[in-house]
Amino acid sequence: GAFMGLLSMGLTPIAPAVAGWGLDHLGDVGTMSIFAGICVVAAAVAALSPGVRSIPNSERWEAHASEHGLLPED
Repeated sequence: GAFMGLLSMGLTPIAPAVAGWGLDHLGDVGTMSIFAGICVVAAAVAALSPGVRSIPNSERWEAHASEHGLLPED
């Protein structure tokens, strides 16, 4: 929730600085490899997460939202 938002907003301005440091010290291939590895790990964590895997297909979104109290009240 709020912590994840704070974490992502806090890391956003740091990424270009880290990339610049990596380009200076590791070169193009090294920096791109590290960032690609981070993306692969993040995708694997998301794909294996029970919360993500329990999301139904689009035909059942409204029913799922209703069952879990996620629809806005009128």
